[in-house]
Amino acid sequence: MLLRLIDGEQSLPIAFPLFDSILDRTGRRQLQRLVALVAATRGQVVAEQGEVGRDFLVLADGIVKLWKVLPDGRRQIVAFRAAGDLVSLHRRDTPWPVTAQAVADCRFFRLEWEALHRLAGRYPAVDRALFDLASDEIANLQDRLLTLGRKTVEEKLASFILEFCRPSAAPASLGREIHLPMRRPEIAEYLGLTTESVSREFSRLKRESIVSMPRPSRIVVLNRPALEAMAMGLQGAAPQETWPSRLASPGGSSRAAQAANNGQSAEPACQALSRTTQPSAH
Repeated sequence: MLLRLIDGEQSLPIAFPLFDSILDRTGRRQLQRLVALVAATRGQVVAEQGEVGRDFLVLADGIVKLWKVLPDGRRQIVAFRAAGDLVSLHRRDTPWPVTAQAVADCRFFRLEWEALHRLAGRYPAVDRALFDLASDEIANLQDRLLTLGRKTVEEKLASFILEFCRPSAAPASLGREIHLPMRRPEIAEYLGLTTESVSREFSRLKRESIVSMPRPSRIVVLNRPALEAMAMGLQGAAPQETWPSRLASPGGSSRAAQAANNGQSAEPACQALSRTTQPSAH
């Protein structure tokens, strides 16, 4: 794992988001002495599947994709990581279960596992935070299985966009621009779809004024209730809310956009699992 140490950053205060809030002032100072800020460029492999690493990595900014590969070369992107995310949670001194690769230029907080375990010995809250991270990872994997196994094309893409509504990523608030630096083939591979299906669905979302795309890597959510309804396969959602309203499509709309006009409220997609049982369409 060859990550560039950022010159001059070692002497600057480093806010380590996972543990800062659970440590006292002394603990934060100890943590700061242990953490380094390192960088990777777009396309750089941060860690390789099977490699035994000593580092605990948290993404400071940028996007990382995690993928696994079979012996015959077939590959599957299993996750994307955004700012504030732990890159991979696996046992120390064991091989990386995935390959981690920078989708855009990235910076990471790097901490050796051994140093982290010594810190946890003095501050039990660190161990509890690691347990919470493992629990969240299991829940995310269960959501992922549901998306891959049961959701339709439109539900998968809507869910993907809403993944970035987390505060640590790019909040998908009404009118807020989201940066998605991954290419269409990468999104398709992650969702188990074809590139053509992803491109068609993005075009339909734009045509129905659910999203706009100032650039291919930039998305603005215009009608979040419709997007949430689509992600969860609901027949009813909150009343339509479009920004700006003059961009609303005068013509026909999708099942989710029609549902958004029925006056029923939908759960926030960031907090709710999809309850659809419709078969996946590829």
